[in-house]
Amino acid sequence: MTQQRYSTHLTQDYPLLLNAFPHSEEMHAEIGKSLERYFGPKSGLIGLDIGSGGGESTKYIMEYSSPSIIDLVDPDNIQMTRLLTDLGAVAKKRGILLRPHEEDIFDFMPKVKDNSYDFIASAWTIHNFEKDKREKILREVYRTLTPGGIFVNMDKYVPDDAKEEERLHSRQVKRYHCLAEMGRPDLEIKMIAHDEEDRKPELMMKEGESIVQLKKIGFRDVRLTKRMEKEAIIIAIK
Repeated sequence: MTQQRYSTHLTQDYPLLLNAFPHSEEMHAEIGKSLERYFGPKSGLIGLDIGSGGGESTKYIMEYSSPSIIDLVDPDNIQMTRLLTDLGAVAKKRGILLRPHEEDIFDFMPKVKDNSYDFIASAWTIHNFEKDKREKILREVYRTLTPGGIFVNMDKYVPDDAKEEERLHSRQVKRYHCLAEMGRPDLEIKMIAHDEEDRKPELMMKEGESIVQLKKIGFRDVRLTKRMEKEAIIIAIK
C-alpha cells in the first residue's frame, strides 16, 4: 500500500471532488491555525507536508505560520504542478522555499535525517495506508521531528462509537450525490467505493486507537482538536 491509492482516481478531478466535502476548506485551514497556535510568531520553521496534493493545506500553512522551508511530498505530477503553479509566486514573495519531491512517502522518509523538521503536517493521506505501513510512517514522523516538534494530521479518524461512524458514513455517501448532479456519476460511484474500502478492518483508522498508537510511539500531548463529519484533526508533540 503506497501513497498511490490516494491519487489514483482523485488527481485530475480533485477540485471537483471537494464539492462533496463542504467542510474541507475549514479543516485544511485548521492545520495552519494549529501551527500558528503552537509556534506563535516564531519564524524560520522547517516543515514537511505529507501528501501535499494541490496545496490545499500548504496555502494555510504558509498563511498562518512562518516557515522558511516546506518539503512537499506527493508522487503525483499533476497535483504537484498545480500546487507550484498556484502557490509558487506567493511562497517566493514571502521568502518561503517550497521543495517538491514527486515520490512515495515511504521512499522519501528513510532519506531524511533525524530531527529535521519543526513540524510535519498531513491531510487525507495516512488513512490510505494499511495498519503496518501506517505504524511505519508514524515512527518516521517521530524520528524526523525535532524535540518539541509538532505533528498535525487531518484525516478520516473513525469515531469509536460504531453507531456514530455509521451515521457519519451515511451522511457522506449522500453528499457524494452532488457529483452525479454535476454530471459525474462515475465519480460518485468511485468515491463511495473508496469510502467502503476505508472501512475495511485493515484500513479503518479509529480515533481512540490512533491516539494510543501515537502515545506508544513516544508522542506527548496527543489530542483530537477538531472534528467535522468524518474528518478530524489530531495533533501530537515529540
